[in-house]
Amino acid sequence: MTDEYRDLSNQSVDTLESFLIEQKHQELKNYTFLAVSAMTDAYQNSDIDDGEAKARVTEIIHNMTYSGADGYFFVYDGEGNGVVHPKEPYRVGENWWDLESEQGDKTVQILIRNAKAGGGFYRYPWRKPSSDEMSEKMGYSVFLEKWNWMIGTGVYLDDVNNQLNKLQREIDQHINKTKQIILLVAMSSIFVIFLLGLILNLSKKKKTDQKISELGLKIINMQEEERRHISR
Repeated sequence: MTDEYRDLSNQSVDTLESFLIEQKHQELKNYTFLAVSAMTDAYQNSDIDDGEAKARVTEIIHNMTYSGADGYFFVYDGEGNGVVHPKEPYRVGENWWDLESEQGDKTVQILIRNAKAGGGFYRYPWRKPSSDEMSEKMGYSVFLEKWNWMIGTGVYLDDVNNQLNKLQREIDQHINKTKQIILLVAMSSIFVIFLLGLILNLSKKKKTDQKISELGLKIINMQEEERRHISR
Protein backbone atom coordinates (compact mmCIF):
# COMPACT_ATOMS: atom_id res chain seq x y z
CA MET A 1 0.00 0.00 0.00
CA THR A 2 2.75 2.48 1.00
CA ASP A 3 4.78 1.45 -2.07
CA GLU A 4 1.84 2.26 -4.33
CA TYR A 5 1.37 5.58 -2.57
CA ARG A 6 5.09 6.37 -2.94
CA ASP A 7 4.94 5.58 -6.68
CA LEU A 8 1.95 7.91 -7.12
CA SER A 9 3.70 10.57 -5.04
CA ASN A 10 6.87 10.32 -7.12
CA GLN A 11 4.76 10.78 -10.25
CA SER A 12 3.28 13.92 -8.68
CA VAL A 13 6.77 15.27 -7.93
CA ASP A 14 7.88 14.55 -11.50
CA THR A 15 4.77 16.26 -12.88
CA LEU A 16 5.35 19.33 -10.72
CA GLU A 17 9.01 19.47 -11.74
CA SER A 18 8.09 19.28 -15.44
CA PHE A 19 5.55 22.06 -14.99
CA LEU A 20 7.98 24.35 -13.12
CA ILE A 21 10.82 23.72 -15.59
CA GLU A 22 8.51 24.44 -18.51
CA GLN A 23 7.65 27.75 -16.86
CA LYS A 24 11.37 28.53 -16.61
CA HIS A 25 11.83 27.64 -20.29
CA GLN A 26 9.12 30.07 -21.33
CA GLU A 27 10.50 32.72 -18.99
CA LEU A 28 13.98 32.44 -20.54
CA LYS A 29 12.60 32.59 -24.07
CA ASN A 30 10.71 35.77 -23.20
CA TYR A 31 13.79 37.42 -21.67
CA THR A 32 15.91 36.47 -24.67
CA PHE A 33 13.29 37.78 -27.10
CA LEU A 34 13.32 41.14 -25.30
CA ALA A 35 17.12 41.30 -25.41
CA VAL A 36 17.28 40.43 -29.11
CA SER A 37 14.52 42.95 -29.86
CA ALA A 38 16.44 45.69 -28.04
CA MET A 39 19.49 45.18 -30.27
CA THR A 40 17.71 44.39 -33.55
CA ASP A 41 18.19 47.79 -35.21
CA ALA A 42 21.90 48.02 -34.40
CA TYR A 43 22.51 44.40 -35.42
CA GLN A 44 20.50 44.27 -38.65
CA ASN A 45 21.86 47.58 -39.96
CA SER A 46 25.49 46.68 -39.29
CA ASP A 47 28.30 44.98 -41.17
CA ILE A 48 30.23 41.94 -39.96
CA ASP A 49 33.07 44.09 -38.58
CA ASP A 50 31.01 47.11 -37.51
CA GLY A 51 32.80 47.99 -34.28
CA GLU A 52 30.50 50.88 -33.45
CA ALA A 53 27.36 48.72 -33.73
CA LYS A 54 28.98 45.99 -31.64
CA ALA A 55 29.89 48.52 -28.97
CA ARG A 56 26.27 49.77 -28.82
CA VAL A 57 24.91 46.25 -28.56
CA THR A 58 27.52 45.36 -25.93
CA GLU A 59 26.36 48.29 -23.80
CA ILE A 60 22.71 47.40 -24.27
CA ILE A 61 23.26 43.77 -23.21
CA HIS A 62 25.53 44.77 -20.33
CA ASN A 63 22.80 47.00 -18.85
CA MET A 64 19.90 44.59 -19.33
CA THR A 65 19.15 42.96 -16.00
CA TYR A 66 16.11 41.36 -14.37
CA SER A 67 15.21 39.52 -11.14
CA GLY A 68 17.56 41.62 -9.05
CA ALA A 69 21.23 40.72 -9.13
CA ASP A 70 20.79 37.24 -10.58
CA GLY A 71 19.20 37.99 -13.96
CA TYR A 72 21.64 39.11 -16.66
CA PHE A 73 22.82 38.34 -20.19
CA PHE A 74 26.24 37.15 -21.35
CA VAL A 75 27.94 36.91 -24.73
CA TYR A 76 30.76 34.70 -26.06
CA ASP A 77 31.94 34.47 -29.62
CA GLY A 78 31.97 31.20 -31.54
CA GLU A 79 35.47 30.38 -30.28
CA GLY A 80 34.61 30.84 -26.62
CA ASN A 81 36.04 34.32 -26.09
CA GLY A 82 34.17 36.40 -23.54
CA VAL A 83 32.46 39.47 -25.02
CA VAL A 84 29.94 40.56 -22.37
CA HIS A 85 29.52 39.44 -18.76
CA PRO A 86 28.21 42.14 -16.39
CA LYS A 87 28.58 40.04 -13.22
CA GLU A 88 32.01 38.55 -14.00
CA PRO A 89 33.83 41.19 -16.07
CA TYR A 90 37.13 39.32 -15.80
CA ARG A 91 35.76 36.86 -18.38
CA VAL A 92 35.63 39.56 -21.10
CA GLY A 93 38.54 39.31 -23.51
CA GLU A 94 39.57 35.86 -22.24
CA ASN A 95 38.99 32.50 -23.86
CA TRP A 96 36.75 30.04 -21.97
CA TRP A 97 36.37 27.35 -24.61
CA ASP A 98 37.70 24.64 -22.30
CA LEU A 99 35.84 25.76 -19.17
CA GLU A 100 34.57 22.62 -17.39
CA SER A 101 31.91 22.14 -14.75
CA GLU A 102 32.40 19.85 -11.76
CA GLN A 103 30.67 17.13 -13.80
CA GLY A 104 33.23 17.51 -16.58
CA ASP A 105 30.89 19.27 -19.03
CA LYS A 106 32.35 21.91 -21.33
CA THR A 107 29.90 24.60 -20.27
CA VAL A 108 30.67 27.31 -22.84
CA GLN A 109 30.95 24.80 -25.67
CA ILE A 110 27.52 23.38 -24.84
CA LEU A 111 25.95 26.85 -24.70
CA ILE A 112 27.48 27.70 -28.09
CA ARG A 113 26.42 24.37 -29.61
CA ASN A 114 22.84 24.84 -28.39
CA ALA A 115 22.77 28.38 -29.76
CA LYS A 116 24.00 27.29 -33.19
CA ALA A 117 21.33 24.57 -33.23
CA GLY A 118 18.64 27.24 -33.11
CA GLY A 119 18.45 27.85 -29.37
CA GLY A 120 18.57 25.39 -26.52
CA PHE A 121 18.36 24.89 -22.76
CA TYR A 122 21.15 23.64 -20.53
CA ARG A 123 21.29 23.00 -16.76
CA TYR A 124 24.66 23.58 -15.18
CA PRO A 125 26.24 24.78 -11.91
CA TRP A 126 27.24 28.46 -11.78
CA ARG A 127 28.05 31.02 -9.14
CA LYS A 128 24.96 32.95 -8.04
CA PRO A 129 25.71 36.69 -7.74
CA SER A 130 23.27 37.39 -4.88
CA SER A 131 24.73 34.68 -2.62
CA ASP A 132 28.20 34.22 -4.15
CA GLU A 133 27.63 30.45 -3.95
CA MET A 134 27.41 27.73 -6.58
CA SER A 135 23.85 26.94 -7.59
CA GLU A 136 22.06 25.04 -10.35
CA LYS A 137 21.24 27.28 -13.30
CA MET A 138 19.01 26.85 -16.35
CA GLY A 139 20.64 28.56 -19.31
CA TYR A 140 19.24 29.44 -22.71
CA SER A 141 21.33 30.64 -25.65
CA VAL A 142 20.82 31.82 -29.24
CA PHE A 143 23.31 32.61 -31.99
CA LEU A 144 23.93 35.85 -33.87
CA GLU A 145 25.45 34.35 -36.98
CA LYS A 146 26.62 37.57 -38.67
CA TRP A 147 28.80 38.53 -35.72
CA ASN A 148 29.57 34.96 -34.63
CA TRP A 149 28.15 35.72 -31.19
CA MET A 150 26.34 33.49 -28.72
CA ILE A 151 24.02 35.48 -26.47
CA GLY A 152 22.67 33.71 -23.44
CA THR A 153 20.93 34.14 -20.13
CA GLY A 154 19.81 31.92 -17.31
CA VAL A 155 17.70 31.59 -14.19
CA TYR A 156 18.76 29.85 -11.01
CA LEU A 157 16.65 26.90 -9.93
CA ASP A 158 16.76 27.36 -6.15
CA ASP A 159 13.03 28.09 -5.97
CA VAL A 160 12.18 25.04 -8.09
CA ASN A 161 14.41 22.74 -6.03
CA ASN A 162 13.04 24.18 -2.78
CA GLN A 163 9.46 23.51 -3.84
CA LEU A 164 10.28 19.97 -4.93
CA ASN A 165 12.23 19.26 -1.72
CA LYS A 166 9.37 20.63 0.39
CA LEU A 167 6.86 18.41 -1.44
CA GLN A 168 9.13 15.38 -1.08
CA ARG A 169 9.49 16.01 2.67
CA GLU A 170 5.72 16.24 3.06
CA ILE A 171 5.29 12.99 1.13
CA ASP A 172 7.90 11.23 3.27
CA GLN A 173 6.25 12.48 6.46
CA HIS A 174 2.85 11.29 5.26
CA ILE A 175 4.26 7.88 4.32
CA ASN A 176 5.93 7.56 7.73
CA LYS A 177 2.66 8.48 9.47
CA THR A 178 0.80 5.98 7.30
CA LYS A 179 3.32 3.28 8.21
CA GLN A 180 2.88 4.09 11.89
CA ILE A 181 -0.92 3.89 11.57
CA ILE A 182 -0.67 0.58 9.70
CA LEU A 183 1.70 -0.77 12.36
CA LEU A 184 -0.64 0.39 15.14
CA VAL A 185 -3.65 -1.19 13.42
CA ALA A 186 -1.70 -4.41 12.85
CA MET A 187 -0.56 -4.60 16.50
CA SER A 188 -4.10 -3.83 17.69
CA SER A 189 -5.48 -6.54 15.40
CA ILE A 190 -2.95 -9.05 16.70
CA PHE A 191 -3.84 -8.17 20.30
CA VAL A 192 -7.58 -8.48 19.60
CA ILE A 193 -7.04 -11.83 17.86
CA PHE A 194 -4.90 -13.01 20.79
CA LEU A 195 -7.54 -11.84 23.28
CA LEU A 196 -10.35 -13.51 21.35
CA GLY A 197 -8.30 -16.71 21.14
CA LEU A 198 -7.64 -16.59 24.88
CA ILE A 199 -11.32 -16.04 25.62
CA LEU A 200 -12.26 -18.88 23.26
CA ASN A 201 -9.73 -21.21 24.88
CA LEU A 202 -10.98 -20.33 28.36
CA SER A 203 -14.56 -20.95 27.25
CA LYS A 204 -13.61 -24.30 25.75
CA LYS A 205 -11.65 -25.19 28.89
CA LYS A 206 -14.64 -24.30 31.06
CA LYS A 207 -16.93 -26.47 28.96
CA THR A 208 -14.40 -29.29 29.00
CA ASP A 209 -14.01 -29.03 32.79
CA GLN A 210 -17.78 -29.06 33.16
CA LYS A 211 -18.06 -32.21 31.00
CA ILE A 212 -15.28 -33.86 33.00
CA SER A 213 -17.09 -32.98 36.24
CA GLU A 214 -20.36 -34.36 34.91
CA LEU A 215 -18.60 -37.53 33.78
CA GLY A 216 -16.95 -37.85 37.18
CA LEU A 217 -20.30 -37.54 38.92
CA LYS A 218 -21.76 -40.18 36.63
CA ILE A 219 -18.90 -42.54 37.46
CA ILE A 220 -19.32 -41.90 41.19
CA ASN A 221 -23.07 -42.50 40.94
CA MET A 222 -22.46 -45.70 38.99
CA GLN A 223 -20.00 -46.90 41.62
CA GLU A 224 -22.41 -46.20 44.47
CA GLU A 225 -25.22 -47.89 42.55
CA GLU A 226 -22.96 -50.89 42.05
CA ARG A 227 -22.12 -51.03 45.79
CA ARG A 228 -25.81 -50.86 46.75
CA HIS A 229 -26.53 -53.62 44.24
CA ILE A 230 -23.81 -55.80 45.74
CA SER A 231 -25.06 -55.06 49.28
CA ARG A 232 -28.57 -56.17 48.34
